[in-house]
Amino acid sequence: MGRIFKIFLLFLVFAGNAEAKLRWTPIVTPDKIIRVVGGESLKNYWVLDEHNVIFHFNEDKWIAYPSHLFFSEYQTRIYNPILISENHLIVLLTDLDWKTHFAEIKEGKITYNNFTSRFPIHGILNVKGTLYATGDFGSIYKLENSSWKEIPSPIKTHIISTEYDHKGDLWLGTKGEGIFSWNGKEFYSYSVPKEITKSTLTDIKCLNDSVYFCTSNNIIYTLINKQAYQITSNQSPFLNSLSLLSNGYYKIISKSKKTRFIPFLYRIKSFKELNDGRSALLLTQNSELYYDQEYDGNFFLDQASIVGLEGPDFSFEGFDLEPNDGHLRFYTRLRPGIILNDFDKDNHSDILFFNVSDKRHPYLFINNKNNYFTDFADPYGLNNLSFNGFFSYAFDLNGDSKTEIITADYGNETNYLNIYEKIAGQYQLSFSYTIPTKYASEPIQQLSVTDIDNNGNLDLALVFGYSQAGKGNILFLKNNGFGNFSQFESTKPDLFEGWNVKTIFADFNNDDLDDILFVRNWGSNVIYFRNKKDSWDIYELDKMAPQHPQRKADATAFDFDNDGDLDIFALGENPFITVFENDGRGNFTDITEKSGLDLLNDGEKNGQITSGDFDNNGFIDIFLCILSKGKIENHIFLNDSSHVFRDKSDDLGISNEKIEFAATGDIDGDGDIDLYGFKKGNNVLWINNLDDSNYLRIKLVGVLSNSEAIGAKIWVYESGHIDEPEYLIGYRQIGSQLLGLNHQNEMTSHLGIGKHHLSDVVIKFPSGKIKILKAISSGKSINLAELSAPWSWWYSFEHKAYILLKNNEFQDYLKIVLLGLLSLLISCYYGYRRFQWNFPLINLIASVNLIVFILLLGSLSSAVSTIKYYIPLTVIILGSLGPLGFFYWIKDAVNIKSQEQQNYDLFQLLLNFTHGAWALSNLNSLQLFFENLSVEEINEPTYKTPFEKRKETFINLTFPLLNQIISSSKSLKINTDIELNLEKCTNKIVKTLESDFTLINVITKEQLSISIINLKEFLSKLNKIVFAKYICNPAKIIENIQNELNTIVIKDSVQLNIVNLLSEDATVLIDPTELASIIDNCIQNALKSMQKNTDKKLTLKLLNGDTRIYIEITDNGAGIPKDDFQKIFENGYSTNKSSGYGLFYSKETLSKYGGRIYVKTSTPRKNTTLVIELQKGSKNEAININY
Repeated sequence: MGRIFKIFLLFLVFAGNAEAKLRWTPIVTPDKIIRVVGGESLKNYWVLDEHNVIFHFNEDKWIAYPSHLFFSEYQTRIYNPILISENHLIVLLTDLDWKTHFAEIKEGKITYNNFTSRFPIHGILNVKGTLYATGDFGSIYKLENSSWKEIPSPIKTHIISTEYDHKGDLWLGTKGEGIFSWNGKEFYSYSVPKEITKSTLTDIKCLNDSVYFCTSNNIIYTLINKQAYQITSNQSPFLNSLSLLSNGYYKIISKSKKTRFIPFLYRIKSFKELNDGRSALLLTQNSELYYDQEYDGNFFLDQASIVGLEGPDFSFEGFDLEPNDGHLRFYTRLRPGIILNDFDKDNHSDILFFNVSDKRHPYLFINNKNNYFTDFADPYGLNNLSFNGFFSYAFDLNGDSKTEIITADYGNETNYLNIYEKIAGQYQLSFSYTIPTKYASEPIQQLSVTDIDNNGNLDLALVFGYSQAGKGNILFLKNNGFGNFSQFESTKPDLFEGWNVKTIFADFNNDDLDDILFVRNWGSNVIYFRNKKDSWDIYELDKMAPQHPQRKADATAFDFDNDGDLDIFALGENPFITVFENDGRGNFTDITEKSGLDLLNDGEKNGQITSGDFDNNGFIDIFLCILSKGKIENHIFLNDSSHVFRDKSDDLGISNEKIEFAATGDIDGDGDIDLYGFKKGNNVLWINNLDDSNYLRIKLVGVLSNSEAIGAKIWVYESGHIDEPEYLIGYRQIGSQLLGLNHQNEMTSHLGIGKHHLSDVVIKFPSGKIKILKAISSGKSINLAELSAPWSWWYSFEHKAYILLKNNEFQDYLKIVLLGLLSLLISCYYGYRRFQWNFPLINLIASVNLIVFILLLGSLSSAVSTIKYYIPLTVIILGSLGPLGFFYWIKDAVNIKSQEQQNYDLFQLLLNFTHGAWALSNLNSLQLFFENLSVEEINEPTYKTPFEKRKETFINLTFPLLNQIISSSKSLKINTDIELNLEKCTNKIVKTLESDFTLINVITKEQLSISIINLKEFLSKLNKIVFAKYICNPAKIIENIQNELNTIVIKDSVQLNIVNLLSEDATVLIDPTELASIIDNCIQNALKSMQKNTDKKLTLKLLNGDTRIYIEITDNGAGIPKDDFQKIFENGYSTNKSSGYGLFYSKETLSKYGGRIYVKTSTPRKNTTLVIELQKGSKNEAININY
């Protein structure tokens, strides 16, 4: 049939579904297909290519129908072939004038129809043998006797979608007019919501007796009793109206009621179920055509190209070096590699892949949780690092919960071991070890990780196959706990000498001590059993005859028979594979033939091995990449319950690929083991579609032990049967299956548990700490720490603190933060000391600066230090010192004040001038001087000296004060006329006084007198205006206070007596609100002092003096000691636990208005009198009093 039966995509129906699964098989097509037209079955279907060639697949061959056979004279705007029946196709061509032409293919014969629609036609519908054509502007045509006849319709807009029901009625979806039906005789319209009449009905489906239609904004409706009702997407039969289901699949329900689930990774372009109801055709956005096929078992599907994991399309082929090609020797040190690890710590497996061209290139594919991968090698800084060696692996070596990358490297003719640590989001070199000269002739062969000294830190074991002396060895690098390493000096440096290829550290004899499996060339593989005296006992696995030395390839160790110990699978040249069964005490038996794997030992081969339970039956399987006679083969051998391995490569769909090695892990997070493999050209991602719930996934975190929990043991039993060997479901040792020569499997332990739904899990960490989990249901992923909080915090605090403090980025941030906080502290300190900032203001400035500072530090992730560090520092310095500078500017430069403060300042200036001891007196003395002395007398020595003193006082003191008054009045815009006259009079007086008085005449003298009189007059006018705001009637204020006190007076039985000896219009010089506050404070103090009295008396007297008014407040309370007459007016002084601020405020306030407060007399329980003394106000100045 011309098809290549190559499995390319997979999907499942539901998690744990027992029904047959669908696997999609690609179809080789003659050209690039753009649409599936339809078909009867997989033996008879139609497609359209990008050149408007219609292809008919029939009787195992393709038949082409180019467009020029139908419409040679028309230019195409729209080309639309529509399948009518098995071998009948109608072709619609809409030309450049929007007219539609008809042609057909029937039983292989092409016919052109002379009928032309004046409007575009989009669809042909076969309604029980009758054909209808529909299109724009309500166009409906019916085919009768081979001619198309128009059916007049009430539809004015375009007909977008059509369908027919089981009765044969035609359903029409329109653009903006809703939905109609036609029963062959008449049209019906239906009551629909307004939003439907504003939308386009893109699709209609009739299922049984129900009609569904979909709008252009993906809202689904159904008709019930001729009314349209909206339904949920879960009830929808439409593909294009569905969001992704939770398991990542689209749901399609066909007319035959068959349900298909198609994974979103398909990127569907065209989908058609064939008329036989059994099969379907799927066209992807990449123009790949597939058909579906039911399959009962699980299988693998290459999704690398779909999820972005194909990798680069180059691979280094290697060199056959001649003796004089030493300059190319560098390339013999390079190998590709794959690491599965969670690099971004989101519990999804990421992939670090190394390909080889001129050097070893890193590609870090981060899983974005939707199982699509993006290369983050450059953002993570990996492209700036060197990885030129045989291997790279990834572990958390310093306990910071971040993954370090360990790599062999070569440069400047020197071999290195480098460790790259993730700092500030990018990997940087944190440790480099130069390989000693003794072992530098060849690259580091391999590396293992183990806690060799049992101190809770992962150490490194560098495996060398060769040395200058011949045989290689192992070098141990001891971890100091903080990611720094030093060479571990052994007392027996030659103990591990050999032609080493690989090591596995694991407990092979169940004594809780890690032993070492050595894979060695030219001889036997050996195990070094560690005993409790820290010495080693050597055990040879395979006795290699001297006449048959061979190279070894790889090995892995796992419990294949679920008896609670590690068995060994070793690869060589011939035999290719050997299986060693462990009796639990470290004694091994060769059971290769018994295991069924001896069939691979049919000649010289090479290869790599990895393992995992690919079918979740509870027994670990193996995946092999085999190189034999220049050809690569891939095999999966499934381990059945009888402990026999069976080759299921063809059934699982992996036998046709040619990958060289692979890493295992649950890459798509669905509970089964997937494979990511290296292949020259493009890599392969084999996704396992098993997707049942017969598994447990366990990720351990060490606290007392190393953070990766390498060396931990996991036993899984049927629930209720812990420590009963016959009920053991699975056993794992963390690390024994982890590393291959070119790959690293995922860290999470995956255990298939067969049909057992409840399990008990026993976990033993390397420290000896045991955790037991009981009645664990299948299908779970478990993250388990060796110790829980707060103990985990306690044990890891020192370590994490060290890691943090050594972090260069943290150090830079700490410096920036300290400098920023210092500038903020300085600003707040000087603001408090210099400008009396209060707590709310300091809190506001500090909070705003800290919030902005923290946000900037957290959001600026630029690699440029100027942006990353100095912008936040500059912002907090400016934000801190800015308010301080602003206050300095206000105080020293601009002196900006509120209008209320300016009014008060002017009031004080006028008060000082008119009520002071010298300013007005100076002006009056000058007036008297010029009014009473003649011109001759002015220059006489007797009067000249006094005059000079008065003149000097005016120029130096009175004149500046007058200028201040005028300037302040101008800024407040009190009265322009008064201000101009004041300025004029003042300047006239100054000018005259500064002139030569020997030349003064009568006119000048009189003018000076008049100027002084006018100056005083205008000052008086200004006084009246300004003082009016600070004049009040004390009697009215006390009257208002009395109204407020009536409730208290009645409640506390206080005899209140008010004596007013003032005239009705008597006023005082003080702000009415401040006077009310002072009187109220004095009354409250009096009431408090009388609390213990049974007979409470309070008297208020208003007395008139010559220039003063007095308010006396008398009570018969506890009294005031004579020594305290002055103390009670000090700030903070109190005898009743109050703030002690009231009387101090009263004293300070009264002094501003030339008044005062004092204790007149005090006799306990008889009378205590406080006197408020106030300056009188002018009657004319009380016009604006508020009381």
